[in-house]
Amino acid sequence: MTANTEANKALVAHHYAILSGGDPAEWDDIMKDDFVSHHPHASGQGRDRYRDAAAAYSTVFSDFAPEVHLMVAENDFVAAHFVVRGRHTGDFLGFTATGREFSFSGIAIYRIADGQLAEAWYGEDTLGWFQQLGLLPSDISAFRRVWESIPGTEDS
Repeated sequence: MTANTEANKALVAHHYAILSGGDPAEWDDIMKDDFVSHHPHASGQGRDRYRDAAAAYSTVFSDFAPEVHLMVAENDFVAAHFVVRGRHTGDFLGFTATGREFSFSGIAIYRIADGQLAEAWYGEDTLGWFQQLGLLPSDISAFRRVWESIPGTEDS
């Protein structure tokens, strides 16, 4: 492990500390102004846009707390496996607050440039999250039947 990959992991850890209730102004120090986010709910470009989207999470989800379980770094990339916990206490994507607690996992890959976060790709268990919130049915057998009716997708 090089000093550079350790520094990159520390940068991503700092990012998660901000998400977990830290000072969003600190993103000015660790995130490029033209930061690009490839996220299922908040894709876009710009540090300010990201900051606004992240700030909305803390108003919609009380006790919003991402926790990193593993980070792997190579060259200018850091991959993080995380779990997010919280409670749905505000309107989200047109759904009123359910008051339900949730926990979902995800993986993010961050690209670091000039010592700052430059770009990120996120994959999260959105299906499981929305089921926990009651926004989607917990029984997805109808989806499975549709999938199994597509030629070549039958179980072996």
